[in-house]
Amino acid sequence: MPIKDDAAALELAHATCNLLNEGGTTNAALKMINNAEKTWSDKQVLNFGGLAVYAYCKEHLPEYSSRAMTAAVGRHRRGNNSRLPGCVV
Repeated sequence: MPIKDDAAALELAHATCNLLNEGGTTNAALKMINNAEKTWSDKQVLNFGGLAVYAYCKEHLPEYSSRAMTAAVGRHRRGNNSRLPGCVV
């Protein structure tokens, strides 16, 4: 996903978690991201949302997703990027 401004991306990631922390739904969070980044594809919106939640509010991940993402990050750190969503090799 094309990130043009690191500060804006961090702000959007935190806003995503704030919305979820206040009781917002996953769909509402994805809609917020889509509205903020109108040029992103649905896949890019989903990837950003998942990474934002994983980075800043893991408590909103389903248990199975948290384990899967942790495993994917471990593979990424070992140099196997092929299964990490959104990772460009």
